[in-house]
Amino acid sequence: MIARRNGSLLDQRVALAVSKRRPTPPGARFGKTVPIVLACLLLLGLAAWWYSQSSPKLSERHYDMTLALYRICNQQDADALQRFEAKVLKTSEDEGDVGTLPPSLQGILDDARSGNWERAMLECREVMDSQIQR
Repeated sequence: MIARRNGSLLDQRVALAVSKRRPTPPGARFGKTVPIVLACLLLLGLAAWWYSQSSPKLSERHYDMTLALYRICNQQDADALQRFEAKVLKTSEDEGDVGTLPPSLQGILDDARSGNWERAMLECREVMDSQIQR
């Protein structure tokens, strides 16, 4: 009999606690989902930006320059780098295109000049790979 009384008393307390619980107002759920939705939108925006970044298309001449620069960086040949730069400047002057080297190639030249052969070689490879249409 005592166990039953305790059980019924416990049942009464649980029923009282459940009845005192207030229903969640509709606006309270909104506050929890806003950060999740914003985070998803941010991730989608970043993904779209990342995929939209494409390397500019190089002319055949600039592609050949990149290939020659790749070979020079692979061999870490400072003399060949100086000859390459001299030839590029001479060709540009002859054609009237002084300073028309694409920024990607200019950055690679800067890296090679400073002795960052590996980095320059990898950048050459990335530029050449970006020109392949898949």
